[in-house]
Amino acid sequence: MAEAYGTYHATCQGECSWYQFAAEIFRQSGLDPELGPTTSAERITPARRPPYSVLENRNLQRQGIDVMPHWKEALRHYLHERSAQAPTPTLPQRGRAIE
Repeated sequence: MAEAYGTYHATCQGECSWYQFAAEIFRQSGLDPELGPTTSAERITPARRPPYSVLENRNLQRQGIDVMPHWKEALRHYLHERSAQAPTPTLPQRGRAIE
């Protein structure tokens, strides 16, 4: 095994923009809000942003341990787990106030 030092990015497989990520969250959640893409150039921020920046698992690949799932599959799993842990809302009984 090669010397294991440096910065390691642990990211899922595939790539997407923030717009694509948000759109997939809504799609997998069964929602269809009005959503549109934008660019960093259209937003005024204190930090300069590169036009294209995607993290990759280069160091994990070198170590032979790049086993992250595709981001859409990981998102599906996360949303499933989150919905399973969410408390079930209870409706008030007729004539009783909502607490």
